[in-house]
Amino acid sequence: MTSPPLASTGPGGRHYTLPGPNPKHDYMSVTTIIDRGKPKNLGGWYKKTTAEYAYDHRPRWEGLDRPAAVKLITAQADRIRDTAAARGDEAHQHLEARLNGQHPDRLLYTPTTLHYIDAVDQFIDEWAPRPVLVEATVYNHEHRYAGSLDLIADLPELGRTLIDAKTSARVYDEAAWQLAAYRHA
Repeated sequence: MTSPPLASTGPGGRHYTLPGPNPKHDYMSVTTIIDRGKPKNLGGWYKKTTAEYAYDHRPRWEGLDRPAAVKLITAQADRIRDTAAARGDEAHQHLEARLNGQHPDRLLYTPTTLHYIDAVDQFIDEWAPRPVLVEATVYNHEHRYAGSLDLIADLPELGRTLIDAKTSARVYDEAAWQLAAYRHA
């Protein structure tokens, strides 16, 4: 996951620092707040992914000693998570480039990302968004939170619209909470 320029990540999650001559610290990120309020329940996914990998790839680990086999098997879920995060970063970078009038070469992207790149291109071609803010950090001073939104754009027939690009297989409740927080920042 990319880190916004005004953000830093530590043991308490991601925080933002206000720009200006007298910056105030500790504006907690929207996603950190959401994760604390409703942590992603990935325990079941991690267990299932690990078990499936162990079952499906026995020849890869059965000749290893126990510590090496455990390390290989238990790392599979992290590999999938990290690959998905990289895919999301590539799609977001492509969206930002396209909104800035660029047309990056498809060869810049991994093959697993091309589906998302095509979706970004289709969205831009069909909706003709006129960007107002792209990859912008927004703050809510009253409640002391901040976040980095993907896009606010004027869309034909819809007007000014807040957009958050997602590359997950489905849309989770947290996406609505994230957009609501950005709306009030």
